[in-house]
Amino acid sequence: MRSALKWIVPVAAGPAVYLLPQPDGIKSGGWAVPAVFTGTVLGLILQPLPPRVDDGGVFVLLLLLWSVGGQGCGSA
Repeated sequence: MRSALKWIVPVAAGPAVYLLPQPDGIKSGGWAVPAVFTGTVLGLILQPLPPRVDDGGVFVLLLLLWSVGGQGCGSA
């Protein structure tokens, strides 16, 4: 049960923050940033995965970004 809670809290926190009423002057895309940040910070604190798995995920993400070659990343 404790392991499941470590997964549920970070995954549920992002949508929960996103569904809160948006402050005036903040667009929908801008309001997603605090939601993602909240889920990320809670994931880092609760650590639902062992650190070795996290490192592998970062490595795969970097390889994926490298293979794309920066397409769609602001290149004119």
